Amino acid sequence: MSGVPYILKTDTTTHRVKHDPKGTQTQFDKMNNEPTNTTMEQAKNMVSEQAKVVADQAKAMTDDAAHAWETTKVKASEALQTSERYVRDNPGTSVATMFGAGILLGALIGWSVAHESRQTYSDSAHDLLKSLARKLNLD
Repeated sequence: MSGVPYILKTDTTTHRVKHDPKGTQTQFDKMNNEPTNTTMEQAKNMVSEQAKVVADQAKAMTDDAAHAWETTKVKASEALQTSERYVRDNPGTSVATMFGAGILLGALIGWSVAHESRQTYSDSAHDLLKSLARKLNLD
């Protein structure tokens, strides 16, 4: 292996290193693994460029969200004004509509409570009969 050259390539120069039993190869390996100043500068530049891109994207997203919020506020305000105007122009229809909605909502809630109660009563009766059957050994 003595006499076989090792080639060290960097961005700027190429070095030839011959095999040396006194440790030149380990120095060569260290030189290959150490980043050069130009590589570090390139990495710094790439990182700063990517940071700028991310910052620009975050700014654009923030601007879009702010615009969407403002649009939503304007449309909600318009909807509120339209509904207030309708109620003022048609008070009888508005009252009848709200009365009907209240009756419907009350009926749905009442049916839900009654249905739940029936299940509870039937479950209680079933459990009572089971416990009586166990006590009387009718299993």
